[in-house]
Amino acid sequence: MLHARMEAASLPIAAAPPLPRPLLRLQGDAGLLERYRHGDDRAFGLIYDRHRALVFAVAVGVLSSREDAEDVTQEVFATASQALRRGAPRELRPWLARSEIGRASCRERV
Repeated sequence: MLHARMEAASLPIAAAPPLPRPLLRLQGDAGLLERYRHGDDRAFGLIYDRHRALVFAVAVGVLSSREDAEDVTQEVFATASQALRRGAPRELRPWLARSEIGRASCRERV
C-alpha cells in the first residue's frame, strides 16, 4: 500500500489517484492549489478550513459588523474558488488577505 502511495506521489497531479483525506491534509498550500486546479474539490475545502480564520479576522478589523465580516469572508472564498482554478498566486495567505481587505473596504464605503 505504501509503495502505491509513493508511486501516486510521483505521478503528475492530473494522473495521480485522489489522496486519502489524512494525507491530503499534509499537503502545503502549493500542493492543495495544484490538486484543486486539477479537479480535487476536497483540496479547496482544506484551503478554506486552513485560512478562513485569517480572512475573517482581516474583515472584522476593517468592518464594524461581525455579520458583514462573515458575508465578505464567504464572498472572498467564492471568488477565490473561481480564480484559483485558473492559476495560483505565489503565496496564498497574503493573496487572500489582500482580497479580503479590498472587498471589506468596498463594503465599508457603501
